[in-house]
Amino acid sequence: MDWAIAQAKRAKEINQLPGTVVIAIGTNDMRWIDRGTTKARMEQLLDVLGKKRTIFWVDTYASGGDRFTRAKEKWFNRQVKRQAKERSNLYRVNWGSYARERGVRFADALHYNSAGEKAWARRVVQVLDARAGT
Repeated sequence: MDWAIAQAKRAKEINQLPGTVVIAIGTNDMRWIDRGTTKARMEQLLDVLGKKRTIFWVDTYASGGDRFTRAKEKWFNRQVKRQAKERSNLYRVNWGSYARERGVRFADALHYNSAGEKAWARRVVQVLDARAGT
């Protein structure tokens, strides 16, 4: 998330931060970093993006392997959900439970297989389209 924060700050500085932002990040933090740091980074990223743009945050889905446990997934997704309730310009893309219900598979302990990648993309587009009214 540090990288995303830096990118958002830089884009904002040079007036290239778009009006709509899709965030699909956080899995690495949940594998390596403590929850307090992850929560602070999430809030920092959202603060950098501000309240004037539309933000979609894709929550996450864990394989249970490679230190990214189901408990970490649930915690992270609760944070996204909580932030979406607190920020009127933030929309949660519910990917975790959607993927689990459909049995999305992993190619390894962290990455989806080809069908999973396609399902992820379809889900994100579905939520963005619904928000746009298309």
